[in-house]
Amino acid sequence: MNEQNIYPNLPVFIVRYLPQFHRIKENDEWWGEGFTEWTAVRKAESLFPGHEQPQVPYQNNYYDLSMKKTMQWQAELGKKYGIGCFSFYHYWFDKSRKILEKPAENLLKWQDIEIPFCFTWANETWARTWSKLRGVNTWGNRYETNSGGHSDGILLEQKYGEREAWIKHFRYLLPFFKDRRYLKKNGRPVFIIYKPEHLHCWPDMRACWEEEARRAGLEGLYIIGEAATHGVILGRDYDARMLREPNCSWQSLQVERLSCGVRIYNHEKYWQEVLSRHWEEGQAGMPTYVCLADSFDNTPRNGSAGAVMQGSNPAELREHIKEALAISSALGHDYIFYNAWNEWGEGMYLEPDVKYGYGRLEAVRDALNGCKELKKKVDIHSHEDNGRQKIERSRDKYAAMCRAFDRWLFNREHGKRIADYLQKQGWHRIGIYGMGYLGRHLLTELSESTVKVDYIIDRNIYARDIDYPTYQISSDLPPVDVIIVTIAGEYEEIRRKILEQVNYRVVSLEHILFEL
Repeated sequence: MNEQNIYPNLPVFIVRYLPQFHRIKENDEWWGEGFTEWTAVRKAESLFPGHEQPQVPYQNNYYDLSMKKTMQWQAELGKKYGIGCFSFYHYWFDKSRKILEKPAENLLKWQDIEIPFCFTWANETWARTWSKLRGVNTWGNRYETNSGGHSDGILLEQKYGEREAWIKHFRYLLPFFKDRRYLKKNGRPVFIIYKPEHLHCWPDMRACWEEEARRAGLEGLYIIGEAATHGVILGRDYDARMLREPNCSWQSLQVERLSCGVRIYNHEKYWQEVLSRHWEEGQAGMPTYVCLADSFDNTPRNGSAGAVMQGSNPAELREHIKEALAISSALGHDYIFYNAWNEWGEGMYLEPDVKYGYGRLEAVRDALNGCKELKKKVDIHSHEDNGRQKIERSRDKYAAMCRAFDRWLFNREHGKRIADYLQKQGWHRIGIYGMGYLGRHLLTELSESTVKVDYIIDRNIYARDIDYPTYQISSDLPPVDVIIVTIAGEYEEIRRKILEQVNYRVVSLEHILFEL
């Protein structure tokens, strides 16, 4: 188990931590003067009979995360009730733009606050909900007070850049990674990536980060990729997978839509799903951690467009956490996650409120103290022999291809061409891997530019009616500036096979499309 664990025979209990509870100039601009997460929480409304809104913190403690006394209070609560680590959401956008960074940066200065922590990189674009963009994060769509000059709806765009940008990001993170309170596994800082399916350059970025980490005297990194469905299988450039709740189990549940528009999920069936099929290994020995949740209600942010799963009482929560801990412990897992410490705008929090006081925190402490080895057999499902997972995996790969096509059309509608990006990078002679739908469209687009396609790489060199030299992956591949992998959702494995044969630059088409 992790050397920092206060319960050495149990997984470290890690809670997700939202740093949105302090005033910043961007929120003033986008949502109105003085906006924080508390603005939405205070103004929440009960939308149907039995709907428990607004949710009110105990003793009206609408705290400010820029204040040292707030973080000291949270650290003391965490220690008292068994919280092993706080996973701060970390935001890093295009051109090294960061936001909501002050709580973590303050913590780095406040060395007297004993709060174990790590980062979850929330790698998604921020956009206003009235925009026509799809697949982006949205904030406060009930508070559209000012467009802030963002006519396309994008507030902060998630782009990753190339090596220079990756190094700059890592060097910002390095002081946190070296902090004595930062969560480490065998000396390797734990870093969680919220949407690995969107981080198409990750194999290249990780190789860069590992070089930087060892240069800085670290043992390396321990990277956990999240999955919002069971079907997401990560490549070898991740050390572990985390199944994010309530998203994963909601995929299998029926949803009731009320006349007011709110979607309702059944809490009892949700926990049945979590505890019956969540413990899946079989991904080349990669551990699969769980990120538990007990409730959800994002109507403070989204109004009648929101979803609700009203939670259990503290006694039931204690038993659910105890069983989850026991299963996780039986599997030898180092970590178990909980969503969340303070997601008040989504109804997911452990902090004390007027309804239960400290009841939720007491449930966590009692579960940790009372957890015994589970007496029933732990059923571990394999990705290779679970038919439903294969279907989910196929669906996720198809969704990746659809996202790529959607972004491609978006780029063309805005006058952006792939050749422009390639020329900017100095890549003029190209190899294309894969002649599926995406590969053929790429070939057509580049044929209308000054970028030269030298050859095609495809598993079946005789099955393509293409007037270009066609190869299989081998050491005989002629030199090019870059090989573009066009198979959506499979970049990591294909990249590895290419680099085993030749030392050419390799990049995914998805990365290019989303960097334009």
